Amino acid sequence: MKRRRKINRGAVLMLALAVLLIGSLTGLGIAHKAAKPILQRELEAVMEAHTALLLLPEDYRNTEAAEVPEAVLAESAATADEALRPYFAATGKTYETTLRRLREQLQAQADGSARRLFSLKRSLTSVDYSFEPGMVTVNFFYTDTVAYADAPAQTSRFDMLSGNATFRKEGGAWKLLYLSLSAPNGNGSFNIVQFMN
Repeated sequence: MKRRRKINRGAVLMLALAVLLIGSLTGLGIAHKAAKPILQRELEAVMEAHTALLLLPEDYRNTEAAEVPEAVLAESAATADEALRPYFAATGKTYETTLRRLREQLQAQADGSARRLFSLKRSLTSVDYSFEPGMVTVNFFYTDTVAYADAPAQTSRFDMLSGNATFRKEGGAWKLLYLSLSAPNGNGSFNIVQFMN
């Protein structure tokens, strides 16, 4: 009788542990599934903002445009600051690195060391998520369609560009800790640009 009671307690305990484990894994799966569209929207939004900021102001996008004044570049940096700040984590150097790199890319276009971009359209083609407690890494592929100021009617399409981003939950929202993506260097090819803490 005692042995039977011990077996029954053991079976009940194992069943309870199995139910608890299945419940917690199901809960995590539901939470991850709910986070994916939010993370994809955040990634699309930061990439859209970043893409827009790679372009000089419209008056300076053609090759006949006058030299780009320092005040215009400073204004572009202020616009970038306003547009990108909400997407980045409060700690670390990611945000400052992003602004510095954007300013360098605009400066290269302004001083003629890189071809001026006329337009740049970026679209995600595939996204993969890797969840860790409080963080998620997003690996993605995207396509860029680029037109240069010296030939605005012609576009170049760059397929299967890759990137990755790491987000951390801060104050109930996902914020960027790390971003790596290819950016046009103005010479018809792309540089890998990494922004990290």
